[in-house]
Amino acid sequence: MPMYMQPTPSRYRFRRIVPEALRPILGQTALIVPLGKDSVLACRRAREEAVRSDHRFDAAKAQLSQPAAQDSAFYDSLSPITELTETSSSNSRPTGSR
Repeated sequence: MPMYMQPTPSRYRFRRIVPEALRPILGQTALIVPLGKDSVLACRRAREEAVRSDHRFDAAKAQLSQPAAQDSAFYDSLSPITELTETSSSNSRPTGSR
């Protein structure tokens, strides 16, 4: 039986614990995927899910190692909002004058 494959009473499932450092990024404590009833197909799917989870973990680790780029991308996405706010505040009338 492949690693991370678990039998349940009526079928199989893939279950892999997410490392603690990656939990805030992935938003999960474990990856759980149903694999079906057939043991041969479940074994194949478990190996596929193991590779998929490796890729997800690698991508999450890359995000952890580049937080500054992630922050700048976030703040860059806010620039249209800032421009709109600055434009609307300069066009508004001062209070009390009519």
